[in-house]
Amino acid sequence: ESGMDTIIRRLGAHRIRVVEMPKGMDVADVVKKFGADELKRRIREAREPKIRSVLSHADVLDRLMAMGEEKWLPTPWPGVTRILAGGTLPGHLVSIIAPPKIGKTSTCLEWANYHAAVCDTPSLVWCVEMPAHKLGSMVVSIQTGSTRRPSKAEIYCAKQKFSSVPIYYGFSPRIKPEVLIQTFRDCYMRFGVRSFWFDNVHFAVRGSDDMAKDIGVWIKNLKEFSMEYMSHVFAVGQPNKVGIKSGAN
Repeated sequence: ESGMDTIIRRLGAHRIRVVEMPKGMDVADVVKKFGADELKRRIREAREPKIRSVLSHADVLDRLMAMGEEKWLPTPWPGVTRILAGGTLPGHLVSIIAPPKIGKTSTCLEWANYHAAVCDTPSLVWCVEMPAHKLGSMVVSIQTGSTRRPSKAEIYCAKQKFSSVPIYYGFSPRIKPEVLIQTFRDCYMRFGVRSFWFDNVHFAVRGSDDMAKDIGVWIKNLKEFSMEYMSHVFAVGQPNKVGIKSGAN
C-alpha cells in the first residue's frame, strides 16, 4: 500500500486533492522559483485522486489510443480459428481440457509449432510428463508431415530446414508455480517468447491433498502472467478420470 493509498483510506478520496508539482520540486521550491501565483494556479487545478483499479471510460479510451494493435494468433485449423473469431488474443489464458490419451500434447505441439513457424511468434512448450527430446521428436513429425517416429535421416533434414523455428521446450515433473512463472519471464525477455504452453495442470498437482485448491493456484499464476506480460498462455488439463473413458469424444 502506497502513502497515497493510506491517506485515502483514512480520510476518504472525496476529501483529498492532488496538486501536481514539477519533478523534484516541493511547495517551497515552486514559490521560490515561480512565485506564489504559480502555486495558487496549481492548487486551483488540483484533481481528485484516482481510485485504485478504477478507470473512467475516458481513461480507458486514452489507454486504447496509446496501445498498439493487439496481435491475434490464429490456429492451424481454419474451422477452429473461425470459432474463436480470428484466434486468441494476448493477455488471455486458454484452457485446453480433454480426457487422457486423446492427443492433447500432440495438438498443443502442432499449435505451438504453427505459432512459431507460420506466425513468427516464439513459443515455449513446458511439459511435466515428457522430456524435451520427446517433444522435439513429435514436432519433427509435425514439421515433416510424418505419422510415425522420425528417422535419423528425417531428423537431419528437419535440422537443416527447421532449426531456425523459434520453438523452445521445458521439462520438470515437480516444478512449482512460482518457478515456472519466473522461467516464463526469463524466456519472455531472452527469447522473445509470446506463446506459452503448460502441459498439464492436473499432472502437476498429482498426489495433492487438495487438488482443487492447488489447480486454482496454478491457474491464478498463469492468468496473472498472461495479463502482466500481454502474452498468449495455454494451460492443458484433463477432467476427473472417474466415469470418463479413454479416447471419448
